[in-house]
Amino acid sequence: MNGEVTWIRTRPPTKIPTLGGPTVLASGLFLPLSLGVGAGGTAYVSQNALGVLTKVSPDGTTLRVPTPAMNSGPSPCVTAPFTTRPTRTASALYSMPAGGVAAPLADLFAYESTANPAEVNTYGFVDLRQSCLDQFDPAAPTGPATYAGIVDTHPYASLPLDDGVYVADAGANAVLKVGYDGTVSTAAVLPAGDPIVVTPEIAAGVGFPAGTASSFLRSCATQSRR
Repeated sequence: MNGEVTWIRTRPPTKIPTLGGPTVLASGLFLPLSLGVGAGGTAYVSQNALGVLTKVSPDGTTLRVPTPAMNSGPSPCVTAPFTTRPTRTASALYSMPAGGVAAPLADLFAYESTANPAEVNTYGFVDLRQSCLDQFDPAAPTGPATYAGIVDTHPYASLPLDDGVYVADAGANAVLKVGYDGTVSTAAVLPAGDPIVVTPEIAAGVGFPAGTASSFLRSCATQSRR
């Protein structure tokens, strides 16, 4: 003993708060892929398939927010971007300034129609017998057996950064960059993924010809034979 006393102070255990159950504020929304919540608890939900932005108050009251047409001009700033996709041939990026009105920033489908970034990729079956290839009707819901990236649009998420808004478009199989002046460019194209084996169950479920079982289908994370 040297006369010194060592005191080890222990921190009291941290109490983990208990979360309550979820509260349904709004129901009946159709394909609500993105939302933003303000400090007061008001949420803005984009119903992408309808091309509608819905305001949901903390008490559950819903209100459709007017979204001007694309030809009304781009918005100079973006504080809460959201995308709409009422059809496979119409999609747009809108901005929602604080305390303002939703305004169009860019026509995403117009860019997809002219640029079609995923056209560099080839999708469909690999090493399929010609007799099976001939069974595919390009006009049928299953589409052709092999094809290059087609014109399609399905923007479902956006991220505003200093140099623009980045939009994930599952239909285009690409990440698009939208400048704050409304200029659209391709930031990245998602490559076709590794081939997967088409089992009899997959062939039957999708409607492929029976002879496609045990063949390979090239797909990727956001697309499986669109």
